[in-house]
Formats: sequence, structure tokens, C-alpha cells
Amino acid sequence: MNISYELALTIIFFILLIGGIFFVKHMINMQSEQAVADFIMTVGIELIVTSFGTFDDKVFAFLSHNEVQNNLVQLGTGGVLFLIGLFLMFHVKNKMYIMNINGMFHQRKIENHHKDVGMNSFQFKEKEIDFVRQYGRGVNEHISNDIVEEIEQKVNAFKMESKDKKRGYTGVASIPFVMMAGKFFERERMDEYFEYNKFEQTYYQLIKKPFRKSYPQLTTQVQDPFASIDASTCDEVVVAISLTAQISDEQLSQFNCPCIHLAVSGSTDNLIIYKEQLQEYVNTAYNLLMKVDRKLPKLQNIHLVISGQSCFAFELGKLIDDNRMKAIVNYQYNVQSTPKYPWGIVLNGQRKGQFILFG
Repeated sequence: MNISYELALTIIFFILLIGGIFFVKHMINMQSEQAVADFIMTVGIELIVTSFGTFDDKVFAFLSHNEVQNNLVQLGTGGVLFLIGLFLMFHVKNKMYIMNINGMFHQRKIENHHKDVGMNSFQFKEKEIDFVRQYGRGVNEHISNDIVEEIEQKVNAFKMESKDKKRGYTGVASIPFVMMAGKFFERERMDEYFEYNKFEQTYYQLIKKPFRKSYPQLTTQVQDPFASIDASTCDEVVVAISLTAQISDEQLSQFNCPCIHLAVSGSTDNLIIYKEQLQEYVNTAYNLLMKVDRKLPKLQNIHLVISGQSCFAFELGKLIDDNRMKAIVNYQYNVQSTPKYPWGIVLNGQRKGQFILFG
């Protein structure tokens, strides 16, 4: 009888220990919902085990000339709690975590538009990086540094919380800040992408390209953009990527260096609608940046300007390397400004995150 009692205590101890370990682990990883599921399941299992009685129960039953009665209410309660915890665990496992970078408009949350993409509010958890108020005061070095620091903290928190979950991305913000978010997210996977259609005021989700569907190709404006560049003296260059609108040489007149254009024919808002299209565009842009490094050995800086969707900037930012690439400065366009690209942010290297005011 004593062995059974000690065995019961040992089982209960290990149940609580294992449940506690998972609870603490998920709390450390900021996975509070999963921690709650762990706690409920642990309590449920403990109630089930102890509902069959302990050694003390058997002693008292023997002294009172009664049979040991299993606690059916406790057993049922434990079973219910275990099933609730199990349901919560699978629910959390299947929930998508969506990163939303919001730098321009209040209330641009995807949770307010979940029906646009065929989801209910229980299928995802939105993690917002909101710096609308700071950005609205005007961008200077101090504000930019604060925003970049906030982006880094929240992106790292998102990575921890969603590391074993399905992930989604959306965002409406200045491209340099989106690219910095991508840079902080490097070497991590992103599963789904949601873009905002400002004309219809709805979100849409990037889909897998149907068979035989096509999309515009992203190519250099001239066949060999390096032919007209003196590689022996060129220490800086502009790479202009035109997807949603064509970037003209006139808009780039502030840069006193050669320009390399990468563009699609028929640029338009919400051009990217397929996952394969996004990946191909990002790979094309990345390969050009790497080629610029190889072809121009004296290069010190790459001035990067982009007219494109948020998902493109985010994914390209993930590929910007600190060691294999020269310093890349990404600039923000302002049609009312002179020059048209008044400020930018260094994306990589020792000066990563540094605010650059042009002029």
C-alpha cells in the first residue's frame, strides 16, 4: 500500500513539474495563451490522477468499514479541464500571428477587415508596430532613432512569440522603416502576406499563382547597366526599383552618381498579387545589389530608392547583409519636397539604423 501511495505522489510530482516547465517556457517566450493551456491541462491531469484516491483515502475507508469510492465529480472536472486545455493548445497552435507595421494611419488594423481575407477574428492574433504619432511629428534623427528602436524591440518580440506559429505580414509605413523591420526579421520565415487596396479600402491576401497566369517581369532598364559606369572611380551608385510607379531620372537628380533602374512595364498600385511574384521580384532585386558589389570594386555606398508595396520592401530588407554588401541607404520619397528623397536610413553594416538627412 505504501508503494502505491509513493507512486501516486511521484506521478503527481512529475505531472506538476513537467506542466510547470512548459508553463514557464511559454511565459518566457511571451506565449501567454499557450501557457494558460499548459496550466489548465496540468490541473486537469492532476485532478484525474488524484480522483482515484490515495493511500490515506484507503486507510480511512478501511477504518470506517467502507469501500474506497472514486471521486467521480473530481474525475469529471479533471477530464473537462484537460479537454479544454487540449482544445486551447490546438487552437493556439493553428492561430496565425500577423505583424502589422502601422506608420501612417490610425485604425489600419487587419482585425477590422478580417472578412476581406476570409478569416474570423479567432483565427489570428494581430501584433501591431504602431508609430503613427511619432512619425506625424516629422522625421528627424531623434524621432527616427526612437522608431527604429521600437521596431527592433517589437520585431524581436514577434519572432519569439510566433516562432512555432503560422506567421503573416502586413504594413503601411515609410519604406525605410519597413526595410529596417525586414532587416531585424532576417533569416526568419513569413508564411502569408496581406496588402491594403486603398482604392477599395480592403485587404487582400497574396495567393499561389494559378497555372498559366503571368505577371510583369522585373528587369533592368538597359541590357547592361554597368557599361556606362567607370568601375575604376565609381564609389557610389543609385539603384531605383520601380513597381507601383516609375521612378524618373529627374526625381533622382539630387544624387550626383550613376543610376541603375530596375522596373516593370505597366507599374501600378497593388501590382504584386502572387507569392511567387513577390519572391521573384525580391530575388531579382537582391541579385542586382550583389552584382553591383561585384562589378564596382571601389563602391562605398548604394543609394536605394523603391516605389513598391510593403511586402516587397519587408522581404528585401530580410536579405540585406551586414558583411557581404556595401553600405545601403534606403530613402523615403516625398513629392512635395525638394529634393524628392529628403531622408533615408542606413540598412546594414556598422552604421545600421543611422538616420541620413540629404544635403
